[in-house]
Amino acid sequence: MNRQGFTLIELVLLILILAILAAVLYPKGDINTIRAATVARKLLSDLRYAQQLANATQTRHGVNFNSSTQYTVFKNNDSGVPATDPMKSGNYVVNMTGDFAGATLSNTLTGGIVRFDSLGIPYEGANGSQAALAAARTITVSAGAGAIKTITIEPNTGQVWMN
Repeated sequence: MNRQGFTLIELVLLILILAILAAVLYPKGDINTIRAATVARKLLSDLRYAQQLANATQTRHGVNFNSSTQYTVFKNNDSGVPATDPMKSGNYVVNMTGDFAGATLSNTLTGGIVRFDSLGIPYEGANGSQAALAAARTITVSAGAGAIKTITIEPNTGQVWMN
């Protein structure tokens, strides 16, 4: 008996090989888009961390955008005193180097500083001249042409989210 066709094992192997090739050859995305999203997620996490520190210690904590390539999570309502980085046990200063190289930050905050009170309410402004946010403020992360992520801080509630 001469039957023509493929066995089930041959078909399964063919599908498996095609799936592996598709996974390897599928474009992973633009590195700048990935970099902008990674920095934005890190910053979003750090803003929420500052908010949680303020709540836990009952003292204002926040983030100071020192430049377009650096920010500091600070403690005790003093933007010049870095908090302790829970991962490195050193000063909580984030630089746009290494995996973050090429990313830049810009914001609409007065003085480039946001701080949270014990209830999580956001304030802006330099030491001694702080005011509660009157409107939503944004922080824009850019990493090349078209690779942009925006983080928004809502007034009153202190909700922080990424777009």
